Amino acid sequence: MNLSRPTDAGAGSTRLGHRRRYKILALILAVAIALAAVAAVAVIQTRLALHYVGVGTPILFEASPVSSQGLRLDLAYNTTILNPGQRLNVIVSLFNTLPSVNTVVTSNDWLFKGVPVALWPPCYYIMPVQAVVLKGNYTLQDLRTVANVTSDIVCMESVSIDHAIFQPSSTKANLTGIYDVSDTNQTLGPFLLSANFTTSGYWDLLSNSKELNPPVLGPLNPPPTAIGFVPGVYTVAIADEWGQAVILHVVVRGVSSATGNQTAASG
Repeated sequence: MNLSRPTDAGAGSTRLGHRRRYKILALILAVAIALAAVAAVAVIQTRLALHYVGVGTPILFEASPVSSQGLRLDLAYNTTILNPGQRLNVIVSLFNTLPSVNTVVTSNDWLFKGVPVALWPPCYYIMPVQAVVLKGNYTLQDLRTVANVTSDIVCMESVSIDHAIFQPSSTKANLTGIYDVSDTNQTLGPFLLSANFTTSGYWDLLSNSKELNPPVLGPLNPPPTAIGFVPGVYTVAIADEWGQAVILHVVVRGVSSATGNQTAASG
């Protein structure tokens, strides 16, 4: 009987060693999964910033919190610190964060208004995002007051959009709506809901809205009339019709250097 005790003790020690190794392996696996998840998020967050390589190569990224509809409003840009005469490059996108098709009813829940962004054709009412570039350091609450100008865009033929149907984990979407001329249902797209613009200054929203052809941010439309950047702080902000917003503060340097900062907000 006594001869079996060392054998039993050895077996117990072996089992304990196995358990320790299993725990270590499980811990390593958990860390690997966590790192993979972080990397996946980083890839998603930088995808848009790297997409338009030829447009000032925006490399920085801000995003709104994800809305209750599963959408995220994205803002990619090239810098928060400008020298006089330098231009600001911006990419605006709407991204479906859900891994499935996401049908979203259009809304009219604006936190503020500015220049429409043509993420889809301008004659498909209403365009889902608006943007401002203003001189001064504005908060979201400030923008509710100073950015409230509506631009009246008139088309001979238009479609009143009622749904955006997003592809899984994508900025691509189809649209459904009523063609106003014949009062018939239309299915349109798919469209890549992303647009870029470049500006050398800030915008007077009221003056731009009174132009014969009010500006629209998009490749086929007249850009906003800009007032050249001078040293100081500027607010670049975007809002969508579902109550989301992203706010960026940019510094134009004078003699001394300065730094910029970014904030994101959601309604």
